[in-house]
Amino acid sequence: MKAHPKTRSGTTLLGLAFDADRLEAILLRRTNGSVEILKTLTVPLSLEPLSDSPELLGLAIRKALDEAGIKERRCTVSLPIQWLLTLQVRLPELPPEDLESLVQLEAEQGFPFHPETLITAQTRLRTPSGDAYATLVAVPRDHVHRLEKALVAARLRPVSFSPALPSLWRPNKSQPPILALMPGDRNIDLVVLAPEGGLALLRTLDGVYDFESGAKQLDIEQLRRELRVTLGQIPADLRDALHQVMVVGDNETAAELFETLPTAADFWGPATQHLRHLPTGEFAVTVPHNTPVSRALIPALRFIADARVPLEFLPPRVSPWSAFLARYSNRKVAAIGAVAAAVAVLVGNAFLVQEIRLWHWQSRWNAVAKRVTELETLQQNIRKFRAWDDDSFRSLAVLRRLTESFPEDGTVSAKSVEIRPPATVICSGSARDRQALLATLEKLRAAREVADVKVEQMRGKAPVEFTFNFQWNEGAQP
Repeated sequence: MKAHPKTRSGTTLLGLAFDADRLEAILLRRTNGSVEILKTLTVPLSLEPLSDSPELLGLAIRKALDEAGIKERRCTVSLPIQWLLTLQVRLPELPPEDLESLVQLEAEQGFPFHPETLITAQTRLRTPSGDAYATLVAVPRDHVHRLEKALVAARLRPVSFSPALPSLWRPNKSQPPILALMPGDRNIDLVVLAPEGGLALLRTLDGVYDFESGAKQLDIEQLRRELRVTLGQIPADLRDALHQVMVVGDNETAAELFETLPTAADFWGPATQHLRHLPTGEFAVTVPHNTPVSRALIPALRFIADARVPLEFLPPRVSPWSAFLARYSNRKVAAIGAVAAAVAVLVGNAFLVQEIRLWHWQSRWNAVAKRVTELETLQQNIRKFRAWDDDSFRSLAVLRRLTESFPEDGTVSAKSVEIRPPATVICSGSARDRQALLATLEKLRAAREVADVKVEQMRGKAPVEFTFNFQWNEGAQP
C-alpha cells in the first residue's frame, strides 16, 4: 500500500524500532537523490508497548527524543516480527478474482483471530518449479491501535508501519532465494525470500539465547532445531534451491551468529555471508558509504526514497471532507443543495409520514419481540457451549497420545495439560535434560493427529522446565 503523496512532501523523516527493552531512532534528511543520516539514538525502554500504558510509553519516547534534540514529527515504525502472524496458501490455476476470494477464505480459516481484528497484507511468489503461493501476514489491530496512541502521546505522526527485514531487498528477476537472519536482543528475526524477491517465510527464532548464566549465550542446539523447523515450513523445491544464508547486522551479536552459524547448520551446506552495511543498488537513493544496517533505518529509507515496502500495516486515514469530495463531484454537490432546499419546503409532510411509518413498524415489532429475544438467547448459549458439546472423547484421545509420546522411564513428565477450543493443546512439565525433551517432541510430531508442534518455553538444562503446544487434528489421514 503506497502512502498518499502529501505524506512524502517533507525532506526529513524519523525511523523508530522497538527491540526488547530498548528504542532505536534514526533521523534522515533527503536532498534530491541523496539521503543523509542526521542523528542516531539507542536508549533503554522500561515500558512494554503491548502491556503498559500507551500514554506513558509515548511520554517516555518524547522525553528520549527531546533529550537528543529530535523535533521531527513524521515517523516510520519497524514492527517487531514477533507481533506478526503468517499463513501460506498454495494458489491453483484460477482467474484472478477467484484467487482473491480463495485467499480471503483461507485467511478467515487459517488465522486464529476474526478477520476484523487483524490488519492483513500479502505477497505472491513462485517456486523454482513454478508453483504459485500467497504469503499472508497479519498483525492484531489492537497492537497497531496501542502503538498509534503511544505515538500520538509522543507528538509523532506515523506514516508507515512495516517489519524491517523483508524490506531490505528490492524484488528483481535475477535475485536468488535467500535466507536472512537478523539477531536482536532476545531473539533472531528470520525471512526466506523466494526467487525474484517474493516472501516465502517470516518468523522469529525464540529461545536461541541462554541468559541463565548471567551472560547472553547462543544456544547452538536450539538454533539448529529452529533452522530445521524453518526448512520444513517452505516448499521442497525452494528449499533445494536455497544456497545463500545471510546474517544481517553490524554488532557483536550478529558477528557471533555469523561465526557460529556453520556449526549450527552442519546438516545443511549453503554459503554464509555477513551483511554489515546497507547493500548497494537496493535503494532508489544514494546513502552514505558503509551505513550500518538497522531495524529503524530500513523502513524509513524505503519511505523517504518513495518506494513501497512489501508489507504495510498502517491503517488508512481518510478525512470526512476528503471522503465527501471523493464521492461527489461539484455538479452533484450543487444538485444536492437544490434537492435539500426542495425538501425543506416539504419537511412538515415528511415528519407526518415518518411518524405513521414508525408507529406501523413499532406495532409489528411488539408482536415478535418476545420470540426474537428468546432466539437470541438460545443462539448465544449455542455459541458459548458449542466447543464443549463433543462426543468424540477428544480430551481422552489427546491425553492418550501425549502419554504414548512420553518415555516410560519418567525422564519427561507433564505437570499440566490444557485443551483450548477449537484445537490447541498446551502442555507444561519437566524433563531430565533437553535431549529427552527433544526426543519426546519428535515422537509427538510423528503422530498423525498432531500438527504444528511449537516450544513456547524451555528453561534450565538439567532438569529442563518446558511448555509446548500443538494443534490436534482428529480427522487427520494416516
